[in-house]
Amino acid sequence: MHTAPALRPYQPSDLTSVIAIFLSAIRESAVKDYDPAQIDAWAQVDRQRWENRRLSRPTWVAVVDAEIVGFTDLEPDGLLDMIYVRPAYQRMGVASLLLQQVETTARLWGLSRVFTMASLTARPLFERRGFQVLAQQQATIGGQSLIHFCMQKTLADSRFELPPATEFALACLCSQQTVWTPQTRARFTPSTPANSQH
Repeated sequence: MHTAPALRPYQPSDLTSVIAIFLSAIRESAVKDYDPAQIDAWAQVDRQRWENRRLSRPTWVAVVDAEIVGFTDLEPDGLLDMIYVRPAYQRMGVASLLLQQVETTARLWGLSRVFTMASLTARPLFERRGFQVLAQQQATIGGQSLIHFCMQKTLADSRFELPPATEFALACLCSQQTVWTPQTRARFTPSTPANSQH
């Protein structure tokens, strides 16, 4: 029997493990939602870029029996860019523990929401945690078009208003060349200007 998962901050020596989790989650879990060409395009890693991104924002890893089994991150504007769990440890509370850490940190930062670009595979997880779908969109990765969902969760007792719509749109790109139509962009435009303080 495995011990309960525990969280700790990401360390540079964790890079190989988190990349392996990313690749295995896509190749083993996402295959039910995306075709082989889409999986191949998605499961590509630039190691130097990954190293830079992991060190540029708070990242947490979940550990079970001294093995890294999942990870997530959070950007200053509330973007949860990545959350992946090793397939053998899915449905064991690892992802929920990681999301709880993200939400706790966002509240400490005074953010009013957490938002993400969720895949078809990840959407049910986020919905169970109270995230709502704001828009469906197509992300182009390696010449393949993949369905993703912009989702957000409003956090209670926040001290600050939402980030500007333009910041939200840019953050949702996640460096994946997402095409935003005027109709989609309009859904994120607040009725009054908002300030973001972090």
